[in-house]
Amino acid sequence: MIGQREVITKIFGQIERGKFPRFSILIGESGGGKKTLAKEISNKLGVSSVIIGTTVDNIRGCIEDSYKLVDPMVYIIADCDNMSSAAANALLKVTEEPPQQAYFILTCENLENLLPTIKSRGVTYMLEPYSYEDKCDYLSVCSKQLSEEDETFILDVATNIGDLKMFMDIDVAEFRNYVILVIDNIAKVQGSNAFKIGDKISLKEDNKYDLRLFWKAFICLCVDRMVGEDAIKYAVAVAMTGNALQQLSIKGINKDMLFSTWVLDIRSEWL
Repeated sequence: MIGQREVITKIFGQIERGKFPRFSILIGESGGGKKTLAKEISNKLGVSSVIIGTTVDNIRGCIEDSYKLVDPMVYIIADCDNMSSAAANALLKVTEEPPQQAYFILTCENLENLLPTIKSRGVTYMLEPYSYEDKCDYLSVCSKQLSEEDETFILDVATNIGDLKMFMDIDVAEFRNYVILVIDNIAKVQGSNAFKIGDKISLKEDNKYDLRLFWKAFICLCVDRMVGEDAIKYAVAVAMTGNALQQLSIKGINKDMLFSTWVLDIRSEWL
């Protein structure tokens, strides 16, 4: 696993001392490697793991199975930010006294999306930001041929391994040119046409550009333009886009509405 040296050292040390908790929570941004780390933990424990969904039926089934275990098992409850209240309340029952053969590892982006009781009963581990060297290590072993300009852009925009993986699946130069086109024209086109920039951005699950990655690239390219008389204009856009990025981690956020509001906010500043 690339990066996360401090948290891995801490967790592996607890495992070696027999002190790793039965109920833990891994916190980090989307694409930050939470599920990968959870699997590394199960490997270090020397037990099998299974990824569990977040519906109430998933949680209840997992709990029922956990009390029947003969051999140890790690249950990875991924993206538990999306867990319903019913599912969270069902999970509470097992956090009080986890079965002896079971480990429960939750992954989430925003700890505030969890029930306070669940937060209080789990040991939390915050994943670290990925360094420039970590990102270079990933690119050094990827099979995609990159130009120097593309590689520089990727390293500037990506903040985690998930971002890097997404870059491996797209035409980097085409994506960069698209973001530049948006920056250059978002305030110039008529209002109805401004919202068409979302046609190439994934607000749901499809093969378009990831919204998070788009906003990160938008911020990066605006920062490059923060010089001279336009510095304040681009600085305000960076702040607005950074705020929109943070809101993406809020449970139940409406991406369509968030994106539309962002377009209106940028236009109101730049017109």
